[in-house]
Amino acid sequence: MKIAIVGAGVIGRTIAFLAQDNGFEIDIYEAKSVDNYHTASFTAAGMLSPYCEMEYADPILAQLGIKSLTLYKEFLSKLSKDVFFQAEGSIIVAHRLDKKELLHLEQVVSQHYQNVFKRLDKDELQQLEPELDFEEALFFPNEAQIRPKDYMLALDQYLAAQGINIQYNQEVDAQALQYSAKFDYIIDTRGLAAQQNLKLRSIRGEIIKVQADFVKIKRPVRLMHPRYPLYIVPRPHQEYIIGASSLETEDYSNISLRSSLELLGAAYCVHKGFDEARVLESKTHCRPAFEDNMPKIIKSDNILYVNGLFRHGFMLSPAIASYCIDILQQNPLNQLGTILFSEQEVSNECLC
Repeated sequence: MKIAIVGAGVIGRTIAFLAQDNGFEIDIYEAKSVDNYHTASFTAAGMLSPYCEMEYADPILAQLGIKSLTLYKEFLSKLSKDVFFQAEGSIIVAHRLDKKELLHLEQVVSQHYQNVFKRLDKDELQQLEPELDFEEALFFPNEAQIRPKDYMLALDQYLAAQGINIQYNQEVDAQALQYSAKFDYIIDTRGLAAQQNLKLRSIRGEIIKVQADFVKIKRPVRLMHPRYPLYIVPRPHQEYIIGASSLETEDYSNISLRSSLELLGAAYCVHKGFDEARVLESKTHCRPAFEDNMPKIIKSDNILYVNGLFRHGFMLSPAIASYCIDILQQNPLNQLGTILFSEQEVSNECLC
């Protein structure tokens, strides 16, 4: 079977990886240039935290994220390029006045999963993360993180070794390929570029990368706060990704002063060592979401639209890509796959 993949973000590349592994012939088209690292996928923090996301997200996403964690371990064993992947869990903290935020997350997760987190007192927290000074915390030992750029480039390298190169600077519309005898299926993963065909919202995300030589946090940390939630993601060489904003706007401009103050101020409140951190870069981008914030696989004739991953692109891509392969191979879908999948007509006007 010959397929075209339109869009080479994290979901497009992951589908290509699995499709090649399952014997499909593949062409990949990407509108951006090969050296453009300012896409939504390259702007992501790469947190693989299905349980923590249950604070805001549908429990179905946690199931998909758990499946993806297992698949990542399989994928990484096949990729020759080194990829920074850390599976030492994540820490959730809150200031004294915001302890109810911790309790809320604990209650939400406990409704669906048992024994996936541990409540820590101050001493137990400092055994794991000696520099975190909070009275209590939640520890999710089975969560992980991946460095997006490493993973994206490793997929490129793997595909190239199989003779599959991404065709960059190719702004291709899936519907233009639909009736080509060259392809049996077209998989459209263009994110917000597919707004002409799908009813998508734009969610702006912002991150700041800092060098903090006086901070020694080993695991991703989330600060629960009713107004200023925050994550701090440690990377090699004392670098940290600081982020959390999700703004309902299609705005690709630089980070605002307000967002910078909120993110950096909240990070300083987590660890005073951030006062001497050096800002290395800030990034912003917009991510696609459907009205219900759920990802979807929509089949229209011989096109699969795979979209709406919201801020969960890396957390969900392996699981969603595996369902795409099942659909192409006409394998029965399990309950999760069925929830994601629908068959409907998609027009140039927008899916309504």
